Amino acid sequence: MISKHVVTFTQNLARLILIPVFFIVFRLKIIYTRPRWHQGPVIVACNHRTVFDPPLVGVLSFQTYFYMAKKELFKNPVAGAILKAVGSFPVNRAVFDMKSLTAMQQILQKKGRVFIFPEGTRSRDNAVRPGKPGIGFLLDKTGYPPVLPVRLWTGKRGKRRYFNILYGGAFCINRTLFESLDETARFKALGKAVTSIIGEMEWRS
Repeated sequence: MISKHVVTFTQNLARLILIPVFFIVFRLKIIYTRPRWHQGPVIVACNHRTVFDPPLVGVLSFQTYFYMAKKELFKNPVAGAILKAVGSFPVNRAVFDMKSLTAMQQILQKKGRVFIFPEGTRSRDNAVRPGKPGIGFLLDKTGYPPVLPVRLWTGKRGKRRYFNILYGGAFCINRTLFESLDETARFKALGKAVTSIIGEMEWRS
């Protein structure tokens, strides 16, 4: 995996380029309900609507994050090199990809930050779908680090797409509520618990 210093540099460079472009192309409204997360590991979890979500949420988080992207995006060598430079690594969405999840686990154990879409794929509307077991695995195997929830709403107003992005305050899952479940059920329940909290976030203009 590329070093954090390289990822930090390329993500900051991406911010300089992409943030002005995003504000020109899209109608953006952003609310940060809490200060940025500075202490130790954190999982940034967001609902997923469009192909623009990863760069949008990533650059507007103003932190260094590692994240997964579908393996098909890495088939082109140039695109693959760029994705790796900005902290991405491939995930096989057709299976429970232990290799990618283990990579994220190692990042969290080293006090790093990871960015994940717990729904696993894009949804067709702004409703939040139940989370997949992947984020449950990460939580359970890394000591239940804080989760920073992000919710976005998008659609079109006239010819331009709008994005309303709400960054919530980090929270910790109460592990005792899930200890009685076997691993498979626990991972599923944790995934649903995270997306339930994201789904309860409300936009206040």
